[in-house]
Amino acid sequence: MSADLGWDLVIDWIRCDGYGLCGDLVPDIIGLDDWRYPLVHPGPIPNDRRHEVQRAVDCCPMRALKLVRAGSMPRR
Repeated sequence: MSADLGWDLVIDWIRCDGYGLCGDLVPDIIGLDDWRYPLVHPGPIPNDRRHEVQRAVDCCPMRALKLVRAGSMPRR
């Protein structure tokens, strides 16, 4: 049985316009730079925080965020 690794937050940088709502909703997971673009803190998002982060994903006016299972996306 494999361990549950949590979740990764994926940002579509083409769509993101720097509204900063995501960072306002979960500032301990998503920081904001000086222009209010998201800075995701390193490491996977734990399962017990998934619903909070999903709210930030759902509130993004540009639909620039999505949650995926940790390790399911190739790293660049």
